[in-house]
Amino acid sequence: MYKEYLSFAIQLAKDAGQLILLRAGKAGQQTLKSATDFVTEVDVLAESFIIDRIRGKYPNHQIFSEEVGGIEGTEDFE
Repeated sequence: MYKEYLSFAIQLAKDAGQLILLRAGKAGQQTLKSATDFVTEVDVLAESFIIDRIRGKYPNHQIFSEEVGGIEGTEDFE
């Protein structure tokens, strides 16, 4: 199972990277999360893409993400 997860994660990272590269120099609107931290539209887009792909492949896994936070699942996998 470990190899399956690793293979999926590597491909997902490559796909998300391509999504980000297509928008290089066009981060879009920026929102301040704190005085020294901000989030861009591309950040949110990439995270949403990653979450959707994980949910599609592993619908019961828990997910913890930087912008959204914790997403509940019925399995112990995070």
